[in-house]
Amino acid sequence: MIWGAGSILRSLGQAGWRRRAGVPFDALLLAEFIDLTRLNGAPADIDYLVDGERIRPRDLLLFVTEKQARLLRGLGCTRAEIAGRVAAKGYGLIWCGEWPLLRRDLKALLATGVRSLRCFSAPLPAADAFAEAWRGCRQLAPLFRRARARACLYPKFPNGHADWRRDSAVVTGLCRQQGITSAGCQTRVVYGPVYEFAFDCYDLYLVWGPAWYRPLARAFRPAGRPATVGCPALDALLPAAARIQPSREGAGRQILIFTGDIGGGHCTVEYNIAFLESCLALAAAYPSDRFRVKVKDPEHADKFATNPRLRSAMGRCVNFEFLKRQRHDYAELLASADVVLAFGFTTPGTEALLLGIPAIYFSRLGEGGRIFPGNPRWLARTAAELKVRFGECGSPESREGLDELDPYRDGQARGRMTQALLAC
Repeated sequence: MIWGAGSILRSLGQAGWRRRAGVPFDALLLAEFIDLTRLNGAPADIDYLVDGERIRPRDLLLFVTEKQARLLRGLGCTRAEIAGRVAAKGYGLIWCGEWPLLRRDLKALLATGVRSLRCFSAPLPAADAFAEAWRGCRQLAPLFRRARARACLYPKFPNGHADWRRDSAVVTGLCRQQGITSAGCQTRVVYGPVYEFAFDCYDLYLVWGPAWYRPLARAFRPAGRPATVGCPALDALLPAAARIQPSREGAGRQILIFTGDIGGGHCTVEYNIAFLESCLALAAAYPSDRFRVKVKDPEHADKFATNPRLRSAMGRCVNFEFLKRQRHDYAELLASADVVLAFGFTTPGTEALLLGIPAIYFSRLGEGGRIFPGNPRWLARTAAELKVRFGECGSPESREGLDELDPYRDGQARGRMTQALLAC
């Protein structure tokens, strides 16, 4: 309780308060700046919707939160470097936490604090929750008081160096006060509401297909409406697939394997190794096929390759190799794959399915992946099941369930996303 109060007082002292707002910022779209690697106009980047026509560079206003600024400093990014790169792109940039709160903001926060305390049976969780909300409001309220925009795009899982955003309710509340539409968007596979996927609170939620929204609606009932737009990754993957030359007659299949993250209670090293052991067993059984492993991050390749259990099996499989590529550098690999084996439930497995490539998720969780049993070929929960599913990949591929994942699959997701945002 004391810590929560101290946090509030410190944050107020950093910026202070006053009666009137300053000069407004005009933009069509507000979005949070993540890092310098996410400014390339690719489907995984925050500036992907800038197409030069409906959304021009000057229409995008990026904001940097205090938390993200600290993370960027830890990565060695200077403020001048960030400002120069953003300016070169033609986007606007503002730094949160530099403007004082208004008196009405203080009143609203205190009233919210009283209501929050009534929601908890113990004072400590209430104080911590209120302190977290306070920090968000203290730096974002002055921004939204000054911003005049059509919409604010605030994904829960931003790509790049960032953690999960659980404060979408704060952002949505501030947006509504200023007549700005708060929009969330699906950036990766959402595999079930029993984990951390039930924190959405937006006016508009851009989703790949209806199957992804239903688990969230049952778990949390987001405040807004869904708009089905398709998977943005296909906007880049379909052109990549068109450039791939057909495999040589009689050549073995290209089997592409995607591992998961390393860390936390879900994506452990042991879990990934168990998955790779099952893949090595398949490589031994199908020596004419080429098995390549796209690890999540390049440094994972050596960690797996030097593991005693995997190294012993790899010595007997000359058709099995690890690739060192950056996290999102796999478009050409995926487009040229004949079969994809994916750690459950990493996003490239679904992207393969949407491209029409046979793909199998390996998951021993017993939970999650609730949308994938719509097609029994998509999921294997044991090494024996993976062997059976892999053996079925030569038979005609079933398209059952794909329309639920993405009813379009046409590489035009950006246009639908833009249309949904501008229609607000």
